[in-house]
Amino acid sequence: MKLKFIVGLAVLLMATQAHALSTSDVTLGGNDADSYAQANNANSFADIQGMAKIGEVRNNGGGTTATQTIDGITYTFSITAYDAPKGDLAYGTWLLSWSGNTEDLLADFVLVISGQGSDVEYRFGDVTLAAGPAGYPDNYFLVSIANGSGASNLSFLDLYVGNLRAAGDEPSPVPEPTTMLLFGAGLLGLAGMSRRKN
Repeated sequence: MKLKFIVGLAVLLMATQAHALSTSDVTLGGNDADSYAQANNANSFADIQGMAKIGEVRNNGGGTTATQTIDGITYTFSITAYDAPKGDLAYGTWLLSWSGNTEDLLADFVLVISGQGSDVEYRFGDVTLAAGPAGYPDNYFLVSIANGSGASNLSFLDLYVGNLRAAGDEPSPVPEPTTMLLFGAGLLGLAGMSRRKN
């Protein structure tokens, strides 16, 4: 009971303070978003191209739920949202659950928050989907998009999933430019030493 009170108080304090966009505006499984981007139209986000839309939820009398089956996995996405008084920020919690996978998988998710006249996408990469049924309850979101009056009201949230793969199929790391420069300098050094010997 004390923990719920402390969490609720922290959320209330966050919601009543001026706030700029941040990766900590949204959490999934206790982790902040990897990155975010803002646009006037959610359809312009490059990250959602090629991803499957799980659904759209709105703040209708306490929240709504969307369910979608994609590649044999049934996802459920729901929110409990709180529109704060004019001049404050809207915030709430969201749930992601799934069933249908018999082994652990990895996936990428994008949560799009639509406010009044602007949209923000929050990206989560390499999210573990434990063998279902399972889920991530009590994820937090804050609508940090202010309209002309200073209010930040929630229009809707969209959730997308993509790049579904087995948990062991980690992508090969891409060499960093610095590593490649050092490697190239080493090769040039070896070539120079070879010429001196001849």
